[in-house]
Amino acid sequence: MSVISAPIPSFEMEQVKADLERQVTFKPVIEGPERVRKHVEFAPYAARFEYPEDPHYAPPKDICGIRRKVFWAIIAFVILLNVGTIAGLVVVVNRSKEGELFSSSSKDGSEGDVGTSSNGDGGGIRVDVSAFKGLPLLPGTALAAVNWENDTRAYYQNGDGKVVQSYCGGGEPCSPAQNPIITDAKYFSSLESVGRVESNNSIHIFYLSQDNTLREKVLNRNSASPIDGPLSTFNTKVHSDSDISATFSNGEIKLYYQDATSLHIQELICTPTAGWTNGSRLLPAAPGSSIAAAAWNNDLRVYFINSSSLLVQQKWSSSGGWSEGTTTDRELDPKSALAALPPKDPLANPVMRMYATNAYNELFTFTEKDPLGRKSVMGNVRDMEDNIAAVQSVDGVVSIWFVERGGNLMRKMGDGEVDMRGGNVRVLAKDQDPGW
Repeated sequence: MSVISAPIPSFEMEQVKADLERQVTFKPVIEGPERVRKHVEFAPYAARFEYPEDPHYAPPKDICGIRRKVFWAIIAFVILLNVGTIAGLVVVVNRSKEGELFSSSSKDGSEGDVGTSSNGDGGGIRVDVSAFKGLPLLPGTALAAVNWENDTRAYYQNGDGKVVQSYCGGGEPCSPAQNPIITDAKYFSSLESVGRVESNNSIHIFYLSQDNTLREKVLNRNSASPIDGPLSTFNTKVHSDSDISATFSNGEIKLYYQDATSLHIQELICTPTAGWTNGSRLLPAAPGSSIAAAAWNNDLRVYFINSSSLLVQQKWSSSGGWSEGTTTDRELDPKSALAALPPKDPLANPVMRMYATNAYNELFTFTEKDPLGRKSVMGNVRDMEDNIAAVQSVDGVVSIWFVERGGNLMRKMGDGEVDMRGGNVRVLAKDQDPGW
């Protein structure tokens, strides 16, 4: 019986024979018929040997009656099949969970308590908001605020999608109104408000309807409840994710929104004589970009984020009209919230102050001269995409509204020109219905 695979030189063969003679010739190392080749592997020539042809010396050629290669191929296939099955189940479960919150069957948010939270202009994702019912504050609500006479008023949506007014008089704690003042806004609607000082001291609140049409409600001393404003009949359709920003200056309201088709920022102007008319068309913005506008004397600034994630500034003056749009050195996520305030003292210190959120869910402040925001973080927000609102009184007191990490509506007050990282005021849960 041959046990070598290749001729071995005679002097090496003699050495092999000598090695083998010093052992008990091929004694089994365990009881039974099995014999182990390793009995001779001590020799430096073992690598030259093959298993003997005797089946008692040969390793098993199959497993469970199946050839070894076929057996391991079957095992590998079974493992891959199980991995694919588990991955498929994970995808199905995740989609099933999403299906509990999202639907595409409703177009107006009326069926099955489904509202719109879109990421494009084709209707977007439909969110089942039934889980929000009864909550005092809608997660992801927009915010608007305005100074009116001696108090500040903020607007937001509750869990039923109704717009609520929070009333803050003087140094008193803030309290939400008992009854919602707007009931036909779409879920997650943008909100904006401006105070118009005239004979009836009116507040104008702007929002979006279910079909993404701009709507206006007016609060004044002569009405027991909000009434429809003239913009509601202007029939202006906007991008489904459009933000709204408005200013009041020199007897005019100027409102800015994102066009549904071109993504340009469009201006609307309201005057006491002409009512609402189309104004200037500004540069395009990233879809759903936040918009911030601020006016003082005969100057106006509009800010938004472009498709390159850069903050864009558009300037207007009564003497020169609109100037070329410029980008700042500030890079922001397109979903960052924005707010802008005019200079406290335009003559001595004509510096705009900006407020924004970042990907770390921080609320921070910066200026045109300090685009990196050395005064930096003022607080933490629930989510970067949550809206913020900023207003400034005639004596320079700034109120910043935001939803903090715990989901509560907060107001931060202070001098807009200095560090404002202190002075949080929590909106109380009790009801208070202010008189108009």
